[in-house]
Amino acid sequence: MSDDPALAPVGLLAALEPVVARLLDRHLDAAKPWFPHTHTPWSEATDYDGPLDGEPWREGQSVMSAAVRDSFTVGLLTEDNLPSHHFGIATLFGRDGAPAV
Repeated sequence: MSDDPALAPVGLLAALEPVVARLLDRHLDAAKPWFPHTHTPWSEATDYDGPLDGEPWREGQSVMSAAVRDSFTVGLLTEDNLPSHHFGIATLFGRDGAPAV
């Protein structure tokens, strides 16, 4: 391994690859797929502003608590950034193995 401190994260990711592979297999064996649209009450749907020319969303329309709304926001931010994190890892390690999933 190189003594270059900038490459330390690469070495750490390489060392973690077998653990990631084992935990990914465990997760895939136990995972129960679900989809957000199966939990959406379509009868309460609204077109919001944007390409459908709906009404702007107002916080008072939500039946969720502030903590749940914050959790959704964090989840969306994570999902939005996940492709760039994945691209960085795939660039370093290639597209084979557990980190590429």
